[in-house]
Amino acid sequence: MDSFAVSLVSGIQNCMDLKETLKIAFFFALFQGIMPFFGWLLGNAVSQSLHSYSNYIAFSIFILIGIKMIYDSLKGTPQNKTFIIDNLRVIIGLSIATSLDALIIGMSFGFFTINIFKTMLIIFVITFIFSVLGVRIGKKYGHLLLGKRAEFFGGLILIGVGITQLC
Repeated sequence: MDSFAVSLVSGIQNCMDLKETLKIAFFFALFQGIMPFFGWLLGNAVSQSLHSYSNYIAFSIFILIGIKMIYDSLKGTPQNKTFIIDNLRVIIGLSIATSLDALIIGMSFGFFTINIFKTMLIIFVITFIFSVLGVRIGKKYGHLLLGKRAEFFGGLILIGVGITQLC
């Protein structure tokens, strides 16, 4: 949802053609797909010693990230702040920034038996699709300011996933 929100805002404030849209979507998806792998490696390394607490750890991670997303969606954005994706360095920087939570969530994957590569592929595909949609929707319907709503609902979803860890 972070990538969707950034893509949406990017589409609102920038005139992008299909090539630029696909480039943004690719890098967002690439980093969202790779970061959980590194988190998973770290989670696997500590999962044996923390196994009895794994559900609480996963719960905490999802809840904290969900709350942060909701908080970020509710705080005001300065009116004079410009948001321009104009080169590869900016795109990579935004890709890293939007995928740091994926690194943390990836740590929770280390506490479960999952196919990390299948999970990475699913995250990549979903992020790619949502990023393309975000730019296109932002370009067409930017005046509705959907970006903050998307981040808010994404936070609610993560909190819901966190709660299921305790069941």
